[in-house]
Amino acid sequence: MMLKFFNKAPNLLKIHCLRTQNLMNLHSATLIEIERVEAAWARIEVWYQINAPQLSLPAGTNIETIEKLEKDLNLALPPSLQASLRIHNGVERPKWPNGTLFSTDGILREWQEWTVLYDKYNSVGFPEKAETDGNVQAVPYCRSWIPVAGKDDTSVIFVDFDPDPKGEGDTGQIIIRDSKGKVKVSHPDFASYLEEVAKNFEEGKFYVDNNELKKKP
Repeated sequence: MMLKFFNKAPNLLKIHCLRTQNLMNLHSATLIEIERVEAAWARIEVWYQINAPQLSLPAGTNIETIEKLEKDLNLALPPSLQASLRIHNGVERPKWPNGTLFSTDGILREWQEWTVLYDKYNSVGFPEKAETDGNVQAVPYCRSWIPVAGKDDTSVIFVDFDPDPKGEGDTGQIIIRDSKGKVKVSHPDFASYLEEVAKNFEEGKFYVDNNELKKKP
């Protein structure tokens, strides 16, 4: 019996090492994602300090509030979104490009409104299928889409927790549902979305007029 155990030991050790390495890789990827969010917000804050010092960004929230939101959604938010909410708990228009970055309250409110609306008009007010880019489920709405931002043209930006298994989409990708109901992937993750916002600020695509953030024509 002891001999059989030692014969299996190298394989068991190899499996343990692989699992440990996978966990380390996952932890490392999570840290990198959080660092990207922190760096993006730092760039955005610098732009506001230089170009709109009169506009203050909201403070961040705490982990207890985030955990309550996750419980209400029955989903664990990606580390990048958690990190963002702890830095700034949303940004209301007219301080955010083209719309609103939702706070924890805003995320829950939007998710509930979309869910109630879809449940109520599932086969009446919503079409059975939606036009997508192939990496998002071809449905008009999904409970696993978590709204993170709203645009002035009524488009909504979601974190997608349930991408189309037949496509090349990834869990945590950012999708946008436009005013006509078409859905497509806009960014691979929430950190990428914030990085694009920071880049647009730095490239001079926005300016402040009468305490309102506006896009240059």
